[in-house]
Amino acid sequence: DVRLSERERLLEEEFPGGSPDCFLAGYVGGLKPGKGLEMLLEAFAAFKSGTGGPGDSARLLLVGEGISREKLERQVADLGLQGEVALPGLTQRPEQYLQLLDLFVLPSYSEGVPIALLEAMSTGLACAVTGVGGMPSTLSDCGVVFDPGDTDGLSSIMADLAFDEAGRLEMGRRARVRALERFDLEIWGSRMTAVYDGLEEPA
Repeated sequence: DVRLSERERLLEEEFPGGSPDCFLAGYVGGLKPGKGLEMLLEAFAAFKSGTGGPGDSARLLLVGEGISREKLERQVADLGLQGEVALPGLTQRPEQYLQLLDLFVLPSYSEGVPIALLEAMSTGLACAVTGVGGMPSTLSDCGVVFDPGDTDGLSSIMADLAFDEAGRLEMGRRARVRALERFDLEIWGSRMTAVYDGLEEPA
């Protein structure tokens, strides 16, 4: 199983000595204000402290770069999450990480229709996002939506999904179908072209 071997390699690289069977949540995108990553860390810490089983070995990846990196690294240390949260840096191939996660979290305070969400959905990944911008209508009932800044809500979502592998897999399957049917880049591009073609020339 290629995915399993790649996942084991990633976990050993980012979390040496950790369990290959851990619940692995993650975010892929810019590390910058407005993305809600500080709240994600708080929710992950609460999830870790409030549950047994999968929660004990759970790990979190924040993949990307940005001006919030140092602040996030300090927060990881302050929360005692060293060795349980990794910030591997910028990637040109987000799918290499997405396909290895169990849950994709996008806790932004404002968004449009982020490409990161469409990529996660098309990978067949269970997604939890905030109810802002176009994210709720994009994800629809194929994932979980929570309020911006709702630490307790996100912690509960992670706890529920950590114990429900079948539910995560079904959620990811439906998300992939929705992404491919409604947001395929070629289809989406033709729709956008039609919109622009329908605009009148300015006077």
